[in-house]
Amino acid sequence: MIRITETAREQIDSFFESRPLAPIRIYIADGELGKGLALTLDRQKDADIVIETSGYSFLVERSLFEDAKPVTIDATAMGLCVTSSLRFNTDTAPERDCTYCWA
Repeated sequence: MIRITETAREQIDSFFESRPLAPIRIYIADGELGKGLALTLDRQKDADIVIETSGYSFLVERSLFEDAKPVTIDATAMGLCVTSSLRFNTDTAPERDCTYCWA
């Protein structure tokens, strides 16, 4: 399951106002604050599952989704935050389990 909060949906709607609609990939990124889930536009691959929610198609590698579900996309002052049952950054920031990806 992927849940999108109302504020996140509004940010995604705004993002696509000036762009053609495209699938959104959820993936593991390694950023400045360590590893976390992030979003990017992408094409479907053979190992993906496609989850339709809130009018958008989300792509997730099947094995990642099985480990991460449920997934929530929320909006913060810094951008979109993707949280899941996976835990990242436990050595440096145990309270941070999300990666900001769209501002």
